[in-house]
Amino acid sequence: MEQITMQLPNDLQNAIVEEVRTALSEVIKTNQQKSQFPPYMNQKLAASYLHVSPATLIKWEKRYNDFPVLVIEGTKRYSKASLDKWMQDRENLRKPTVKAS
Repeated sequence: MEQITMQLPNDLQNAIVEEVRTALSEVIKTNQQKSQFPPYMNQKLAASYLHVSPATLIKWEKRYNDFPVLVIEGTKRYSKASLDKWMQDRENLRKPTVKAS
């Protein structure tokens, strides 16, 4: 396979480098913030982790039968891994489908 080399203008190269740098910074910041949360959280921490209010978290518990909450002797705990999976599943449900014309 033949390799093709192309020289981009300096301003375009700089813009690309800056965009990549910004994107990486955001990913690092998000990962650092998420790693500050323990594996199992109370309601207030879980809501904070998901960036919603505790009232929204309660509403989701009531609305969605598959919402991941552990109840042990009346005490609720939320698994960080289970919340991530639940949110990912919700994201997959919302992906638009392309209709053929």
